[in-house]
Amino acid sequence: MTARSANDVLLWEHSYMTATIMKCLVAQKILELNFEVSSKYEIKDKKPFSVFSIGWDFFGFIEQSHKIPDIVGRTEILEEIKKEIKNIIEVNYALGNEIYSDDFGIHFLIPSALKDEDLNEIKEKIFDIFNEKTDGILLPIFVLT
Repeated sequence: MTARSANDVLLWEHSYMTATIMKCLVAQKILELNFEVSSKYEIKDKKPFSVFSIGWDFFGFIEQSHKIPDIVGRTEILEEIKKEIKNIIEVNYALGNEIYSDDFGIHFLIPSALKDEDLNEIKEKIFDIFNEKTDGILLPIFVLT
């Protein structure tokens, strides 16, 4: 059996992350007009990126299930929530792209020009998604780093 080595990266993954960085740099320039980068080395110094994380209590949500189909259904609900959140941030607002996702949350690379209060409208939309999909049983936790 042949397997990829641990440090191997697919061309798709590399291209996706390169596009994610470029998308953030363009959004940063739109939000902060005096932002300029003349070389890739300046990016490290200026730190134009932030990570916007949306998390939730996965085990608390799943443990309320009584049967296996309930667990499957709740897992599918979380996948639908992640898909809608991704659509809001990546398409509707075009702020950045998903950089990591698991059962406990989803994380996006966004421009550092955005502060916590700038994301209030997005947070409200995400709260609405959670309320609609889970009837208020599960609430998101937002972290901007």
